[in-house]
Amino acid sequence: MRMSAPTSTPTRIRGLPAHLWAGLVLLAVGHVLIFGRTPDGSHLRPFSDYWFAWVWYGYIFVVDALVYRRDGRSLFVNRRRVFLAMLPLSAAMWWGFEWINGFVHNWYYDRPYDIPDWWANLWSCIFFSTVMPAIWETTDWVSGWRWLRERLPAGSEHPRFKVPGPVLWGMMLMGVLWFLLPVLWPLYFFPLIWGFLVLILDPINYQRGLPSLLGHLTRGDYRMLGSLYVGGLICGLLWEMWNFRAFPKWHYSIPFVDFAHVFEMPLPGYLGYGPFAWEVYSLFWFMVGLVPGAGPAQATRPMFEETLVED
Repeated sequence: MRMSAPTSTPTRIRGLPAHLWAGLVLLAVGHVLIFGRTPDGSHLRPFSDYWFAWVWYGYIFVVDALVYRRDGRSLFVNRRRVFLAMLPLSAAMWWGFEWINGFVHNWYYDRPYDIPDWWANLWSCIFFSTVMPAIWETTDWVSGWRWLRERLPAGSEHPRFKVPGPVLWGMMLMGVLWFLLPVLWPLYFFPLIWGFLVLILDPINYQRGLPSLLGHLTRGDYRMLGSLYVGGLICGLLWEMWNFRAFPKWHYSIPFVDFAHVFEMPLPGYLGYGPFAWEVYSLFWFMVGLVPGAGPAQATRPMFEETLVED
């Protein structure tokens, strides 16, 4: 998930990127909004209603700055247009999962009902816009961990095998099935929503010559798969940790596995964050393929390069 070499230099304050300090301030304010209480024990409303945007944009800026400090390039510094394009895509993606949740009913919200729905939905778009960049930045950070790079096979630049067309079509049909089953029989098939998108979109990306998980696997390279999984799990833990004492917040109603809660989430539920990160990756590159001039022939140009950089 690496971007290309730096094309600009961020403003620095005492040797560190300025957006690191901005991110730390946002995180600090966000934690006050989550954990602060009035004398009667209530949340700091109405300010606490917006805690999610403060902590998650703060987190994104901090991680981006750390990646820039380590690697000399980062998504926010060097590919600002890509970062900004991720925000509405991320919001649209999560609204799609909210629509699916209308069938599976796996999560629900405690939210303030003294504000208009249009205002709540507007701010929800802002909150949801952080999902994709948070996973992207975290994966970028994780992919630089030496222990992960050394333990996962790196493969080669050239494919060891080619995935046959019938297999690709079979994966896409399976993805459609994985989408339909939770919609039709949510009680038994609800876990399949965390994976159906990668089954549908990743084969399309592979066929079109876009970056794909299949492309990495055909080269014997498991680092992207592993980095995304770990990045998704880290984001999942942070989502749940910050949500636990906050308001507004969400709760879960997950059949058969409602035990061993870590924060609000049952422990088995954390298994879904890795496949969700794969879905984010596949959706992003699928959408890149729809951008004029960013088709198969241009998929690996510096603006959208995703290959892990070797030491």
